[in-house]
Amino acid sequence: MGITKDYLRYVHSGSCGCVASANGEICSIDAKICAVTACENINFYNLRTNEKVNEIAESTSDANCMGLSRDKRWLAVGYADGAIRLFDRQANDAANVIFSGHKKGVSCLAFSSDGLTLASGGKDCAVILWDIVSESGLFRLNGHKGPITHLTFARNDQFLLSSSKDCLIKFWSIRSQSCFYSLFDCRSEVYSFSLLLDESMILLASGEAELLVYELIWLEDGKLSSSDASDEPENKKQLSLERPTDEISIDDMANRYVRVNVRGKLLRQGKGRALQLAVSPDERFVLCLGSDKIVDVYRVFTEAEASKRLLKKLKNARKRMAIGTTTSKVNEEDVKKDITIAITRIGEYRPTSKLKWADFTPVYKTEEDGAMQYSVFLLISRIELISSSPCIK
Repeated sequence: MGITKDYLRYVHSGSCGCVASANGEICSIDAKICAVTACENINFYNLRTNEKVNEIAESTSDANCMGLSRDKRWLAVGYADGAIRLFDRQANDAANVIFSGHKKGVSCLAFSSDGLTLASGGKDCAVILWDIVSESGLFRLNGHKGPITHLTFARNDQFLLSSSKDCLIKFWSIRSQSCFYSLFDCRSEVYSFSLLLDESMILLASGEAELLVYELIWLEDGKLSSSDASDEPENKKQLSLERPTDEISIDDMANRYVRVNVRGKLLRQGKGRALQLAVSPDERFVLCLGSDKIVDVYRVFTEAEASKRLLKKLKNARKRMAIGTTTSKVNEEDVKKDITIAITRIGEYRPTSKLKWADFTPVYKTEEDGAMQYSVFLLISRIELISSSPCIK
C-alpha cells in the first residue's frame, strides 16, 4: 500500500477590493453617484470624490444586471442563480423583496414607466413580469429560443419589446399576454435596441458590422386605416399563396398594433459586434459600444431638423446635376429614403481600454456657445470607473 500524500485544500471564501465585475453593468443614480455590479455585491460610488458611499451585499451569487425605475425609487438586481432582489431606496431599513422564477441567471431587467411593473429576461429564454405592489409574479412569456438580451416597455406600457440571441425581436401585448409580432430580418444575435423619436423608430445593435434601423407605425386601438382595410382580403389571399400558415397569423395580428418597415443601416467605425446602445436623456445622442475600443457617437434629429436636412440634400443634389457632376435625375422619394436624414454618425470616442458598459446621467446643460454638455459613466475593462463630460454641438 502506497503512502498517501497530504495536501492543503483551498476553498474560495470571499473577495475584497472588488471595484466592479469584468462583465458587469453600471447604472447612473444621479449626476455624481453610480451603481456597479461587483461580483455578488452592488457598489455605489461618488465619482466626484472618488469614494465608495454604499454597498449592497445580500447574495452569494454573482450580480448580472440592474434596473432602476424612472423615479429612482426602486433598484432591481438580477443574479446568476435566477433570483431578483428588489430594493426600496427610500426606505433603508426595509427588507428587500426576492422574486424567484428563472431557472437560470437573469440577464436583463426593465421597469414600466410608472414603476409598478418589472420585466425580467433570463438565460432560460423566458420573460417574466412582476407586480411591484403585490410583490408577486404576474405571468411568463415564452417564445424565444435564446437568452434574453434586452427589454423595453412601449406605448404607455401597453406593449413589451424583447431581443434575444435567437436573432429575433418580439413584440408582446401585456393585455393578451402573447406575442403579436416577431422581427425576423436580423441575421445575427441581437444584443441591444433603442426606441427613438417618440417610439417611431427602433435602432438595433447586433453581431453585424452595421446598426439596423426600422420604422414603427403604431395603429390606434388595433384599427387599420380605410385604405389598408379595403386591401386586406386581397393581401391575405396573396400571402396565403406565398407563405406558410404560421407566418400569416403572425402578420395578421401584427397589423392590429404595429407596422414595421426597413428604414436603413448605419455604418460603424468599430469592428466586430455592437454590444450596447446608450441613449442620452433627451434622446438626441446615442453611444454604440462594441467589442473593441471604439465608441461610435450618433446624432438623432427631430422631425423639424430632419425636414431641413432633407431640403438641404435636395438643394445640393440639384446643384450637382446643374453643373454636370451627376447625370441622374433628382428624385425626392429616393432622398427621403436616406437614413442619415434622421440619424447620422457624428464622431467617435476612443478610451484607453475596452468599454464594458456606459450610462448617461440624467443631467445635461447647454453652454454659452450652444454646445450641449452631457455626463456619461463608463465601465472599462481595467475594472475602473470614469466620468466623462463631452461637449457636443
